[in-house]
Order: sequence, then structure tokens, then C-alpha cells
Amino acid sequence: FDPPQSKGINYRKTVGFIGLQNQGCTCYMNSALECLFHIIAFRKIVFQLPTNGKEDVKTNIPLALQRLFILLQKSSFSPSTQELTNAFGWGTLDVFLQHDVQEFLNKLIDNIEKKMKGTDNENAIASLFRGKTVNFIKCLTVDYSSEREELFYDIQLPVKNMKNIEESLRSSIQDETLEGKNQYEA
Repeated sequence: FDPPQSKGINYRKTVGFIGLQNQGCTCYMNSALECLFHIIAFRKIVFQLPTNGKEDVKTNIPLALQRLFILLQKSSFSPSTQELTNAFGWGTLDVFLQHDVQEFLNKLIDNIEKKMKGTDNENAIASLFRGKTVNFIKCLTVDYSSEREELFYDIQLPVKNMKNIEESLRSSIQDETLEGKNQYEA
């Protein structure tokens, strides 16, 4: 397939890289896709997705993503994300609505993981992006404690009154004393 031309400017020749064309209000998606593209391990996962090229790119998110990543890697011109947004089932109006980047990434990752089910790379996305937290509760007045592991792909961090991400991360793992209605009964 022929890559779309972006106003005839060869950005790869000019700056060494190319970005994605904005379809309307897709800058959040473009930023996320460009970041993912530059994670070499993720790009390798995308290129190893089991597609045969006969699937309908209009409905197959993994195939549309493969084609987009090939263009990001090889094209001289900024490619459009239209095939990918079509595969998401978005119409013209949808690309002019600001969507939530976290929801977009969750849907994208979910589609990739479904495509990898039953393959040798079945856990590749989890190995790359999934983390684990441990929720530990220890009673102060009774000899009892509990521990629960939780898997995550993303975490919510406080940003209000935080100087930087390190301070935000530290505040999210601080000990907390449960008091009042927040207490457990043991």
C-alpha cells in the first residue's frame, strides 16, 4: 500500500524521524502511539502479532497498528492514523472528539493481548507493562495482618501539591492509619 503524503515534506530527511498526522482531535492518541513505537520491545511485539494480511484492516486493530508502525519506521512522510481509527470503529465525528488516552490505551492493549492468545508471545505485553502492588494491612491492637497482590497496567498518582513525579510516587506508598469510618474490625 502507498503511504499518504503529508504536504510533501520529508520529515525523516529533515529531522530523522516522522510523526503522525492529526486527524482532528487525535493528538492524545498520536502521542501515545509515537511513545509506544519508540519502545523497541513493544514494536517487536506488534510486528510479531499473528496476522496474515488477509484480515480486514477496517476492523482489525492489530493489523492496522502493524501497518501504521511499518509506515512510522519506513515512510518518508507522516502517515495518517485513519486505518487505525477505522479499525476502532470510529467515524468522522469520533476523530473530532477528545477521547481519554487511558481508555484508548486499555482498548489497544486488550486487542493486542487477544490477538496473542495461544501464541508463544501470549504474555509479552504483561511482561513489558504490567506491574504489581501489594496492599498490606496490619492491625495496631490485634495480632493480625493481611496481604493482597494487585496487578496493574497503569497507576493513579496524586498531582495536586506535588513538585514532581518522584514526590507523587513516594506519597502513593506512604503508610496510612485507618481511623474513624475507615477502620477495619478484626
